[in-house]
Amino acid sequence: MDENPSTSLTKSDEEIVLELAKDPIKEEDTVDKSKMWYTLLRTILCEAHKKWPKSAKLHMLHAYIQHQRLKNKYKAYYELMIAKTRKPSLLIDFSIFRYMNLIEEEMIDYDIRNSESKGMDVNVIVEFQNKFVDFQSAIEKSVMFHLDFWRELLETNPDIQKLHGLGAKITKNVESTSEMFQKLKEINPNNIKCLQLYGNYLRDIVNDVQEGERVIERAEYADKSTTVNKQFVDSDRLKYGENSNTCIVTCSGNHNSMGMILNVNNESTRLLGFAKNELIGKNITEIQPKIYADLHDGIMRAYFEYAEGTVFGMERVVFPITKNGYIVPCSLMVKVLPNLDEGLKVVGFLKDIEPTICFDQSSIDPNEERVHYIIYGEDDRKIYGITQTCYQSFGIPASLVSRNNQASSNELTIETIIPEILTHNIEELKSLSGAILNIDTTNLPQNFLMDHSNHERESEYALNDTESNKT
Repeated sequence: MDENPSTSLTKSDEEIVLELAKDPIKEEDTVDKSKMWYTLLRTILCEAHKKWPKSAKLHMLHAYIQHQRLKNKYKAYYELMIAKTRKPSLLIDFSIFRYMNLIEEEMIDYDIRNSESKGMDVNVIVEFQNKFVDFQSAIEKSVMFHLDFWRELLETNPDIQKLHGLGAKITKNVESTSEMFQKLKEINPNNIKCLQLYGNYLRDIVNDVQEGERVIERAEYADKSTTVNKQFVDSDRLKYGENSNTCIVTCSGNHNSMGMILNVNNESTRLLGFAKNELIGKNITEIQPKIYADLHDGIMRAYFEYAEGTVFGMERVVFPITKNGYIVPCSLMVKVLPNLDEGLKVVGFLKDIEPTICFDQSSIDPNEERVHYIIYGEDDRKIYGITQTCYQSFGIPASLVSRNNQASSNELTIETIIPEILTHNIEELKSLSGAILNIDTTNLPQNFLMDHSNHERESEYALNDTESNKT
């Protein structure tokens, strides 16, 4: 390091040194003083990484301090991941592997102990969802093979060689689908969607009516049991678990790919309108209002760097954005899962609070009372998100909110549609009981509405052109 290492310390580090030098360590202050010394040592190690960037041993030492002394297992795990990339010797590489495995087991054990009180095993749920997505894809392929087979058979002169090939594919696919179903049953024997899907597949596609009806009856029994349990139990397992319509999003917690979406289940289409392939590889901020998206990466990094934050493992309300630009109020449960091959993963369980305002509104009763949500900034008072009910009931389109209208100098503010909010008591607005205010859309800027109308007209023309080209 530098000849005078103290010159590289920050102001906060100097304050730590002065605090440590003030008086001798008292017995009751031993833990706090020790933590301050190790915090200072961590800072020195960060400077050493700049001097010797290829040293795996330094990263191992840093990992030990983070894990054993500062109790930050996530940062320790990350330091070990870096050490693996520094081409260590066989002995050090084995030590890194063993230490990573130790931290991984520790995190899993903690999550299992924490899950026992809540009745919810995140690892099992994520494993089931990943296999279930593959199971759905296998059934889709099988259906297509059957359709191709019957189309060819109905031809005037069917190709026998092609029919033989399709028959072989159908047989192989039916067997593999059955194996997938058995594995899913081992993980969760009472998943209603899985049972219904496979039962209908056997009855309508494979033509195994007897077995298909048996599986469907089992699904109906599981459905009735779940309904009975909901009357007596209100647990996270029922809310986010095996038979809930929960959107599960898996993101990377690694430093070089923080927040990147690694996987989602098919509920993302119902809740947000996005297909699976439209989200994988994107950052999680793509489905967040701008006011949250600007802070999200920093919040994630702060948690993994310093173990600061209370969002992990606790339920909270969030407002993801649908494909057409509207927000959906959801409850969110976040868990962190370690993986020796892929590093840290962050799993989010999204459950819509108001099912009538999610992306899929095909079953909404038009006479049903609507709930409306508007997100706006307290300082700039700009509107950053609205639910689709605001457009349906008041004609406020998603294109007016700040996220979709960043280039405009006349961004929509909350007082434009709720003039009373400027003169109302702020404490009453923040209270649990809230305040009764009137929404007035007569003051919406005409240029916004004209822009939105033109945009809709252009989209309609484009759609018509596409349809005419198809015909």
